[in-house]
Amino acid sequence: MSKQLLKKLPSLLHGSYHKDDRGKICFINEFDFSNIKRFYTIEHNNLNTIRAWQGHQYEHKYFFAVNGEFTIYTLMIDNWEAPDKDIEPLTFYLSESEVSILIVPGGYVTGIINNTKAAKLVTFSNFSLDETKNDDYRFDKDYFNKVDWK
Repeated sequence: MSKQLLKKLPSLLHGSYHKDDRGKICFINEFDFSNIKRFYTIEHNNLNTIRAWQGHQYEHKYFFAVNGEFTIYTLMIDNWEAPDKDIEPLTFYLSESEVSILIVPGGYVTGIINNTKAAKLVTFSNFSLDETKNDDYRFDKDYFNKVDWK
């Protein structure tokens, strides 16, 4: 079996929420923070802002929609120097109304587009900023043929 087939796939970790007269509490109790080294937010003020393609051979990313809705495409990279342009994406939808975290293991690039205005993602990483500098790959938003941003 090839190394590519042995890699973990991106997946959603679902949580829930409790709502009463005081408001709402969202939680994902199964999310393990023990390997998290940093986090940051991504905000899109304009509708359909494209942020693509960025990924890592080894670093894992975790995405949580705090505000709005996002479509996140993930592509497993076959060759980091010259990837196949026809890789089929896995598509995920994140929304503030659906409590879930998208887990993207190393070996993937992501393409993110917001489906609502004033959208905001919290992104967690298992690498420090110094560690990620040696594991950062970027491609033009139109590099891959199987994603139509419209």
